Amino acid sequence: MKNRSRESLELISGSEVYDQIMADTEIAPIILAGIPKITINGGTLSSNRAENDGGGAFQDENTEFLVYGESTDISKNEAAGSGGAVYISKGTATLKGGKIYGNKAKENGGALYVNGNLSVTNGLVNNNSANNGGGICLEGGNVTISDGEIHSNIASQNGGGLYVYNSSDTERSVSFSGGTFENNEAKAGGGVAVEGKITLTIENTDFQGNSAENGGGVYMNNGAKMSYISGLIRSNT
Repeated sequence: MKNRSRESLELISGSEVYDQIMADTEIAPIILAGIPKITINGGTLSSNRAENDGGGAFQDENTEFLVYGESTDISKNEAAGSGGAVYISKGTATLKGGKIYGNKAKENGGALYVNGNLSVTNGLVNNNSANNGGGICLEGGNVTISDGEIHSNIASQNGGGLYVYNSSDTERSVSFSGGTFENNEAKAGGGVAVEGKITLTIENTDFQGNSAENGGGVYMNNGAKMSYISGLIRSNT
């Protein structure tokens, strides 16, 4: 584990934050609180839980959260609020690799809750669960996904794989240029649910085997618009 200053923290191969319990956001795991830049590269963030938000990590400041490395393991974290593994109230999350699986949130974002921007270029997000955004929940920002797998996540309400919500009058964008949404489940938007003043662009992205009462693959609501260019959409129910 590297932590040269309060300006950044890096979990590298062999580093672990494991089996911690947060009674509130001011205590353990304290090493992940109040740090502007967090990098997980081959480390482990597993089996932690919070009685509020952010089972593994909670950030209430401008934050850059970066995940990469094939051996990165973010798993089996739980939050009674939002962000089963990671909660970022304001900032940017970038996923370039690793496995994020088996995390749970009672509210939003089974794996990740981000109030800000999200970029996914690689990695696996699977078998996470929440009320909204079984895999990932993003509010008030933009999303770009060019690769990676988001599958087998469950939301009891909206967005089995990904839920994006915009309550402001500022136009936001969600852009898919690759990647796979497969076997995700929700009440609305088995693969993806998008709500508010948002434009969704889909190109070279696969939606397969997702299921929902409304919008097995993709669900649009409250003024959201979609531009479909190419991809594979099949066997969604």
